[in-house]
Amino acid sequence: MEKLANHFHKYIPNSKISNNADINADVNFYFNWHAMVSKTKFDVCYFTHIEDMNWWSRISSTCDVAISMGKKYLNKLPKDKAIVFYPPPFESFLPQKNIKILVVGRPYKSGRKNFESLDSIKCLDNIELTFTGGKLSEDQLKKAYLNTDYVLITSKIEAGPMCVVEAISMKKPVIAPDVGWCWEYPVIRYNNEDALKSIIKKISFAPGLWNERVSEVTKKINNKFYANQ
Repeated sequence: MEKLANHFHKYIPNSKISNNADINADVNFYFNWHAMVSKTKFDVCYFTHIEDMNWWSRISSTCDVAISMGKKYLNKLPKDKAIVFYPPPFESFLPQKNIKILVVGRPYKSGRKNFESLDSIKCLDNIELTFTGGKLSEDQLKKAYLNTDYVLITSKIEAGPMCVVEAISMKKPVIAPDVGWCWEYPVIRYNNEDALKSIIKKISFAPGLWNERVSEVTKKINNKFYANQ
């Protein structure tokens, strides 16, 4: 939690870190929610997990903004206060290169490969899409697997596809819809283009992601702060 607090502090202008609340501050931000003892002008609590429901309910009903670390406990927070925040990896873990995604196979006139579904992710930052086009030799295909981070299936109709077992045998994670035998293997599942885009965003960690996500949640906090004035 100290690392999380330090990363928020880094990207929130005019913020400072303290072990105690400041009654004169416009906003007190608690990492985590246990740290809130009494109400101040405007209180933001970072909620992680529930061990004591009574304590959780008391703090969540008292604070002004409840930030939920993911969606697991979102329905246990007041709807008018809740904000979801997915912390990226700490900056020392952020990759310094694009995420490589391999799409194996060739297009068919029937459109069953559904390559057009990739239009929604082609524009995302930090993503590098590669298509085999069904033209690689076996050795070239092995190298393509070795050089990628993920293998992506987009098909609407399949019996296999074989690239699922090929990728898994080469220790490469597979992202796939419920087509063919895909979900009979340990793959990252998605049901539609929005879900696919969400997955790609969650595996794509750009170098400036902490600044971007803290800025987003800060804007949401500010909107609630000014709404209370």
